[in-house]
Amino acid sequence: MAQLLIGKPIEKLPVEGQACVFLQALSPLPRCSPAPIWYESKAEKSLNAYNLQRKRAAEGGGQCGEGKKQMSAESSLNKAQGVKRKAPLANQQALDKLFSSQPSSKRSPAKLSKPLPFSIATLKQSLNLLSYQNSSSAQGLRLVNRLASHGAWVVLCGRKLMLLNPFRVEEALLFKRLLENNILPTVRLQTPVPLTDGVLGGTEYMDILLNMEKGSPCFNGDINFTDPRLVANGFEIRMIPGSSSSERHVEVTGMADCMPFFGIGDLREILQAIKVRDAKTVAQCRPLKVSNYLESEAVRLVRQLPLNLSRSDVTNTLCRMKQELKEESRVCIHERPFFSRSGHCS
Repeated sequence: MAQLLIGKPIEKLPVEGQACVFLQALSPLPRCSPAPIWYESKAEKSLNAYNLQRKRAAEGGGQCGEGKKQMSAESSLNKAQGVKRKAPLANQQALDKLFSSQPSSKRSPAKLSKPLPFSIATLKQSLNLLSYQNSSSAQGLRLVNRLASHGAWVVLCGRKLMLLNPFRVEEALLFKRLLENNILPTVRLQTPVPLTDGVLGGTEYMDILLNMEKGSPCFNGDINFTDPRLVANGFEIRMIPGSSSSERHVEVTGMADCMPFFGIGDLREILQAIKVRDAKTVAQCRPLKVSNYLESEAVRLVRQLPLNLSRSDVTNTLCRMKQELKEESRVCIHERPFFSRSGHCS
């Protein structure tokens, strides 16, 4: 009845009716729908849960405060009583020491070093024993060890310590071998060079040349000079015989081309060495140009050797030095000594 009267104008009703309608409108609606009931129950549960959590939080805060007060009281009591910490175990001390000794990763890595035991007295004693032992090495020299910083070897000669430069010895040995055995390659001349007394410097030089070793005549009668003093120095010479000595013809058919300005003057130098010094071997009659060329070749070949020679290689070098080089020739091709004084062991 009240719901139907709400939408109608109130002025048309009597005064008593208007009051009744107004009171009925303010009264709550009947709870006949299930949705409001479910929301009210949900709100009631949430309120109960909130009150419960609030109560627990209040109780927990009181307990934490009491615990903190108790801990502070115990710590002050321990300080007052002077309680000492327990000493760590032996294993724990070793672990602490190990970890504390490890370098920090932030620090720069230290250089690796290894201490080596060394004693001057022991070294002198060992050298004294070595000096009295019979050694089959060259000149009584005995290798001690290699000095890597200078590319030299420390050797013991009697009671003297010497520094040996094996490369200088190799230069001298190789240069001596080249002087004795090397044969310069020759190139055939397009136009042979005739040799006369005036070209060679006199009749005595022509006589020396004609008395040198020759080969067998060829089919055409030509005779080639086979003397090693001429062939090794880069000369090919032939003689065309005639009915008389005046008709005899000698000419150069080939010469070495590995040196600049090599020619008849070097041939005259060979003949002069035979005349003045009575040179019998190839090494004794090498022209100056040829000697300088062989020196440069010896230096070039020695520079191709490895920098770190083994002990067996140096021992072999010393043996060859004793056999091939004289006692007074202990210098390289640049007049530098093989050995330098290092010290004296007394």
